[in-house]
Amino acid sequence: DYDLPADRSVRIGRAVEVNMLDFDSAEEVMQAGYDDAMEAMPQLLARVRERRLPADVAARRE
Repeated sequence: DYDLPADRSVRIGRAVEVNMLDFDSAEEVMQAGYDDAMEAMPQLLARVRERRLPADVAARRE
């Protein structure tokens, strides 16, 4: 367990009824996670202070 500062975080979580060997449910679980992340996207984007072009990020990594 850990604490996330409410003013600096967005929690995305879902309880799933699968076990770690239930490979047949992998796509369904991944899609649910993606859907949850997309639902939280407005909250995530509101916390982004600065945006950069992908080319600028790549140049800084060189």
